[in-house]
Amino acid sequence: MSAPDQSAGRAVSCPGCARSTLVPGIPVAPKSGGRTWPWVFLVTLLALAVAAAAHMMRPPAEAAGGDIVAGTLSPFIIAAVPALLLALLVGSGALLIRRSFGRSAGLTYSVLLLPLTLLVLLIPGQSRVKMLQMTQVLQDKTQGIQQRVNGYFNKTIRPLLPKPEPTRAEVEAATAGMKEDARKLLSSMVDENGLPQHVDVQFPVGPPPTNEAEKLRVFMQSFFADMVTLQNSYLKELEEAGISTLLAPDRVVSDADFKQTPTMLVQIRAIVQDYKAKADALMVNFPQKIESSDFDQKTKAGMVRGYQQGLAKSMPLFRETWDIEVSSVELMSDILDHLHAKRKSWTLQNGQYMFQEQADVDRFNQLMDELDRGIQRQSEIRQKSMEGVEANMKKF
Repeated sequence: MSAPDQSAGRAVSCPGCARSTLVPGIPVAPKSGGRTWPWVFLVTLLALAVAAAAHMMRPPAEAAGGDIVAGTLSPFIIAAVPALLLALLVGSGALLIRRSFGRSAGLTYSVLLLPLTLLVLLIPGQSRVKMLQMTQVLQDKTQGIQQRVNGYFNKTIRPLLPKPEPTRAEVEAATAGMKEDARKLLSSMVDENGLPQHVDVQFPVGPPPTNEAEKLRVFMQSFFADMVTLQNSYLKELEEAGISTLLAPDRVVSDADFKQTPTMLVQIRAIVQDYKAKADALMVNFPQKIESSDFDQKTKAGMVRGYQQGLAKSMPLFRETWDIEVSSVELMSDILDHLHAKRKSWTLQNGQYMFQEQADVDRFNQLMDELDRGIQRQSEIRQKSMEGVEANMKKF
């Protein structure tokens, strides 16, 4: 059975029914407002140029032995180390108030480096050598402190912060993956005649998701897996109950006293009703599955809202397919009752029922036509479902 959903979003499918519905999109991260790193590069070059110019204007005795490289790097390093340390502190603080680490750290470094370089150049050369040695010791100690701070931040603070929104490229990649997953699932749920079949589909397993869009694809794959399990179990139990031989002429002929047939029908009716309820619960309870996930609340709310909008449109067709499933069992029961009631007026020839009375032929054909129309209607809904997947994924 299947049911389409014509809303925008991502297509989902239902097990005994190959139907599609929606889960809404993930918000896309806005484009960055400014370019910080070119300024960092420019300010660094400017500070080096200033240090080199200052070195060349100093008397040789004060110019670190006349070595332009040492004379340039010495004041630059003394100025750059505190600028970098302050930039790291400001960047870490920015994370705590949900700002960009890179932008905040880059701006701090760019603002501090040149003034600190000019300040260092005012210090006499020998004192600057001592400061350089002290700076190296400070840098070594600071690295240890920074490692401990980073460890604490990653373990304690980062889990409390909102996860970054995925980029448009990440959303597009995840969407393409979900589209392929849905197409693969729907095409594998029915055979070449459009009838449900055992599903043996494997979804690709990649590295752990790093953003909400990738998490959504993994989440939907788990939902697809629930559908596969439901359909395979449903078909397996129907087969064990003898659904494929229920109307087989050889079996009907062998059941002369009509004792086996009622027992089979009782089992098949129970299976259909049981899985109709399970399939319904799978779709209706999907919002609870969303709520129990580890998506942030904003994403959960959007997913639930989009899913419920899609469900309102697709649920009537979803339930129609299961109603057809129930009525098909009753039609098979009517066919078997007719064969049993007219047992003395038909014979089996070349695998076909040959009735003596035209009225009996007409009644038999009427019931078979109704059964065929139900199967055809289910196939139409499945086709609409597959077309709905394509349309919904394009909209998304």
